[in-house]
Amino acid sequence: MSDSAFTRPVENLASDARGYAGAQFDSVKLRSVKVLSEGTGTVFWFAIMLILVSILLLTLSFALVMWFGEKMGSYALGGFIVAGIIAVLLVIVLLLRKVLFKGTFISTFSKAFFPQSDLKVRNQNELEKAILRNEVNISRQEVRMNRSFGEVKQFYVNPRFAMDGISALVGWIASFFDKKDSAKDGK
Repeated sequence: MSDSAFTRPVENLASDARGYAGAQFDSVKLRSVKVLSEGTGTVFWFAIMLILVSILLLTLSFALVMWFGEKMGSYALGGFIVAGIIAVLLVIVLLLRKVLFKGTFISTFSKAFFPQSDLKVRNQNELEKAILRNEVNISRQEVRMNRSFGEVKQFYVNPRFAMDGISALVGWIASFFDKKDSAKDGK
Protein backbone atom coordinates (compact mmCIF):
# COMPACT_ATOMS: atom_id res chain seq x y z
CA MET A 1 0.00 0.00 0.00
CA SER A 2 1.44 3.39 -0.93
CA ASP A 3 1.83 6.27 1.50
CA SER A 4 -0.41 8.51 -0.60
CA ALA A 5 -3.25 5.98 -0.48
CA PHE A 6 -2.78 5.72 3.26
CA THR A 7 -2.84 9.50 3.89
CA ARG A 8 -5.38 10.53 1.23
CA PRO A 9 -8.47 10.21 3.50
CA VAL A 10 -6.87 12.41 6.16
CA GLU A 11 -5.81 14.95 3.52
CA ASN A 12 -9.37 15.02 2.16
CA LEU A 13 -10.72 15.51 5.67
CA ALA A 14 -8.27 18.35 6.30
CA SER A 15 -9.21 20.01 3.00
CA ASP A 16 -12.91 19.71 3.74
CA ALA A 17 -12.38 21.03 7.28
CA ARG A 18 -10.56 24.08 5.85
CA GLY A 19 -13.46 24.68 3.45
CA TYR A 20 -15.95 24.37 6.28
CA ALA A 21 -13.97 26.73 8.51
CA GLY A 22 -13.72 29.25 5.67
CA ALA A 23 -17.47 29.14 5.08
CA GLN A 24 -18.14 29.59 8.80
CA PHE A 25 -15.76 32.58 8.89
CA ASP A 26 -17.56 34.12 5.90
CA SER A 27 -20.84 33.59 7.75
CA VAL A 28 -19.51 35.46 10.77
CA LYS A 29 -18.31 38.31 8.56
CA LEU A 30 -21.63 38.55 6.68
CA ARG A 31 -23.60 38.61 9.92
CA SER A 32 -21.19 41.25 11.26
CA VAL A 33 -21.83 43.39 8.18
CA LYS A 34 -25.54 43.05 8.79
CA VAL A 35 -25.39 43.89 12.51
CA LEU A 36 -22.88 46.73 12.14
CA SER A 37 -24.74 48.34 9.25
CA GLU A 38 -28.08 48.12 11.03
CA GLY A 39 -26.59 49.38 14.29
CA THR A 40 -24.64 52.22 12.72
CA GLY A 41 -27.59 53.22 10.57
CA THR A 42 -29.83 53.28 13.63
CA VAL A 43 -27.34 55.40 15.59
CA PHE A 44 -27.02 57.93 12.77
CA TRP A 45 -30.79 57.92 12.24
CA PHE A 46 -31.36 58.69 15.92
CA ALA A 47 -28.69 61.41 15.86
CA ILE A 48 -30.24 63.15 12.85
CA MET A 49 -33.72 62.75 14.28
CA LEU A 50 -32.53 64.27 17.56
CA ILE A 51 -30.94 67.22 15.77
CA LEU A 52 -33.95 67.83 13.54
CA VAL A 53 -36.43 67.47 16.41
CA SER A 54 -34.33 69.86 18.49
CA ILE A 55 -34.25 72.41 15.70
CA LEU A 56 -37.97 71.93 15.11
CA LEU A 57 -38.79 72.44 18.78
CA LEU A 58 -36.46 75.42 19.04
CA THR A 59 -37.98 77.01 15.94
CA LEU A 60 -41.52 76.26 17.07
CA SER A 61 -40.76 77.71 20.47
CA PHE A 62 -39.29 80.81 18.95
CA ALA A 63 -42.24 81.09 16.60
CA LEU A 64 -44.71 80.72 19.45
CA VAL A 65 -42.89 83.35 21.47
CA MET A 66 -43.00 85.68 18.51
CA TRP A 67 -46.64 84.82 17.88
CA PHE A 68 -47.71 85.40 21.42
CA GLY A 69 -45.57 88.54 21.52
CA GLU A 70 -47.04 90.13 18.48
CA LYS A 71 -50.35 88.26 18.25
CA MET A 72 -50.31 87.38 14.60
CA GLY A 73 -47.28 89.48 13.66
CA SER A 74 -45.00 88.71 10.77
CA TYR A 75 -42.22 87.24 12.89
CA ALA A 76 -44.48 84.48 14.09
CA LEU A 77 -45.59 83.64 10.57
CA GLY A 78 -41.95 83.41 9.48
CA GLY A 79 -41.19 81.10 12.42
CA PHE A 80 -44.02 78.76 11.46
CA ILE A 81 -42.87 78.62 7.87
CA VAL A 82 -39.33 77.68 8.95
CA ALA A 83 -40.72 75.09 11.35
CA GLY A 84 -42.86 73.68 8.52
CA ILE A 85 -39.83 73.33 6.29
CA ILE A 86 -37.91 71.53 9.04
CA ALA A 87 -40.93 69.29 9.68
CA VAL A 88 -41.00 68.35 5.98
CA LEU A 89 -37.26 67.54 6.13
CA LEU A 90 -37.88 65.43 9.21
CA VAL A 91 -40.58 63.42 7.41
CA ILE A 92 -38.34 62.94 4.34
CA VAL A 93 -35.44 61.66 6.48
CA LEU A 94 -37.85 59.42 8.36
CA LEU A 95 -39.21 57.90 5.16
CA LEU A 96 -35.78 57.46 3.51
CA ARG A 97 -33.84 56.25 6.55
CA LYS A 98 -33.28 52.72 5.17
CA VAL A 99 -32.08 53.99 1.81
CA LEU A 100 -29.95 56.80 3.23
CA PHE A 101 -28.30 54.99 6.11
CA LYS A 102 -28.58 51.19 6.24
CA GLY A 103 -27.83 50.64 2.54
CA THR A 104 -24.82 52.93 2.69
CA PHE A 105 -23.39 51.14 5.70
CA ILE A 106 -24.08 47.67 4.27
CA SER A 107 -22.02 48.51 1.20
CA THR A 108 -19.25 50.12 3.26
CA PHE A 109 -18.96 47.26 5.74
CA SER A 110 -19.14 44.54 3.08
CA LYS A 111 -16.24 46.20 1.23
CA ALA A 112 -14.31 46.40 4.50
CA PHE A 113 -14.92 42.74 5.43
CA PHE A 114 -14.48 41.33 1.91
CA PRO A 115 -11.89 43.63 0.28
CA GLN A 116 -10.53 41.12 -2.25
CA SER A 117 -13.76 39.26 -2.88
CA ASP A 118 -16.12 39.45 -5.81
CA LEU A 119 -18.94 39.68 -3.26
CA LYS A 120 -20.82 42.90 -3.97
CA VAL A 121 -23.47 43.65 -1.35
CA ARG A 122 -25.14 47.03 -1.78
CA ASN A 123 -28.42 46.74 0.10
CA GLN A 124 -30.40 44.74 2.64
CA ASN A 125 -31.86 42.31 0.08
CA GLU A 126 -28.45 41.47 -1.40
CA LEU A 127 -27.06 40.99 2.12
CA GLU A 128 -29.85 38.55 3.02
CA LYS A 129 -29.23 36.63 -0.24
CA ALA A 130 -25.48 36.47 0.47
CA ILE A 131 -26.17 35.15 3.97
CA LEU A 132 -28.48 32.45 2.56
CA ARG A 133 -25.92 31.47 -0.11
CA ASN A 134 -23.28 31.19 2.58
CA GLU A 135 -25.57 29.02 4.74
CA VAL A 136 -25.98 26.67 1.76
CA ASN A 137 -22.20 26.64 1.32
CA ILE A 138 -21.77 25.80 5.02
CA SER A 139 -24.23 22.91 4.66
CA ARG A 140 -22.32 21.59 1.63
CA GLN A 141 -19.03 21.87 3.51
CA GLU A 142 -20.53 19.98 6.47
CA VAL A 143 -21.68 17.19 4.14
CA ARG A 144 -18.23 16.98 2.54
CA MET A 145 -16.50 16.97 5.90
CA ASN A 146 -18.81 14.28 7.28
CA ARG A 147 -18.26 12.19 4.15
CA SER A 148 -14.48 12.59 4.46
CA PHE A 149 -14.63 11.74 8.14
CA GLY A 150 -16.61 8.60 7.28
CA GLU A 151 -13.99 7.65 4.70
CA VAL A 152 -11.21 8.19 7.24
CA LYS A 153 -13.06 6.14 9.81
CA GLN A 154 -13.78 3.35 7.32
CA PHE A 155 -10.23 3.39 5.96
CA TYR A 156 -8.45 3.26 9.28
CA VAL A 157 -10.90 0.95 11.06
CA ASN A 158 -11.08 -1.50 8.16
CA PRO A 159 -10.01 -4.93 9.56
CA ARG A 160 -7.55 -5.51 6.70
CA PHE A 161 -5.67 -2.31 7.58
CA ALA A 162 -5.98 -3.00 11.29
CA MET A 163 -4.41 -6.45 10.79
CA ASP A 164 -1.59 -4.90 8.76
CA GLY A 165 -0.99 -2.44 11.58
CA ILE A 166 -1.11 -5.15 14.26
CA SER A 167 1.25 -7.43 12.35
CA ALA A 168 3.65 -4.48 11.82
CA LEU A 169 3.48 -3.70 15.55
CA VAL A 170 4.11 -7.35 16.49
CA GLY A 171 7.02 -7.49 14.05
CA TRP A 172 8.51 -4.31 15.53
CA ILE A 173 8.17 -5.66 19.10
CA ALA A 174 9.70 -9.00 18.07
CA SER A 175 12.63 -7.28 16.40
CA PHE A 176 13.10 -5.11 19.48
CA PHE A 177 13.37 -8.19 21.70
CA ASP A 178 15.61 -9.95 19.17
CA LYS A 179 17.98 -6.98 19.26
CA LYS A 180 17.88 -7.00 23.06
CA ASP A 181 18.60 -10.77 23.19
CA SER A 182 21.44 -10.43 20.68
CA ALA A 183 22.91 -7.58 22.75
CA LYS A 184 22.82 -9.81 25.88
CA ASP A 185 24.44 -12.70 23.97
CA GLY A 186 27.15 -10.35 22.75
CA LYS A 187 28.21 -9.40 26.30
